[in-house]
This record gives sequence, structure tokens and C-alpha cells, in this order.
Amino acid sequence: MKKIEKIYNKLILIGNGFDLALGFKTSYNDFLFWLLKSEVEKIRIT
Repeated sequence: MKKIEKIYNKLILIGNGFDLALGFKTSYNDFLFWLLKSEVEKIRIT
């Protein structure tokens, strides 16, 4: 009998705001802006 391997992708967000208090760009909005910007750059290159 073959063993079936399951792969799960999980994202766990844990935070206390310490990074934001220090001024790091680690908020969800910063991530979305970075993602959108990177996708626009991909379109410009091609």
C-alpha cells in the first residue's frame, strides 16, 4: 500500500506591534503595497 503524503501551507501571524512601534514597514498594508508594486514591475519588464 502506498503512503499518501499531505502537504499543508499555513500562515501564522503573531505580533505585538513592537516592530511597528520601531518604524519597520511590516504592516499588512505595507505587504500589499510591496506585492502590488512587484507585480507592476513584472509587467513593465515584459
